[in-house]
Amino acid sequence: MKRKLRYRRSSEVITTKQSQLLREIRLRVGLSIREVGRRLGKSESCLRHIETGRMNFPQTEDLKLILNIYEVSTHQFKIRLKSYERNSGVSECIELLKKLENTKKYLELLLSRP
Repeated sequence: MKRKLRYRRSSEVITTKQSQLLREIRLRVGLSIREVGRRLGKSESCLRHIETGRMNFPQTEDLKLILNIYEVSTHQFKIRLKSYERNSGVSECIELLKKLENTKKYLELLLSRP
């Protein structure tokens, strides 16, 4: 018997580290959203909304169902999440530095004009 996953859909997009990691794991194990949806008895759009933040992130039992399909334990997910959060912070800093460098170059160009 398939369990019904309970989520609240919203027009507001709140992408969390958990939802980003869930998508990344799915892609790494080589499963399509369609295949995961078929195994869970859910639509592609439901899973896509979870991954993009339009639906609440799954509760513990529902998360276990999804992670079971990915062959990842809840413990492994939590460890990956901690590592993901640390690495994404570094990535965000690098992106900000690149933007600052581009802004600096633009301002130098503007100031050098007569």
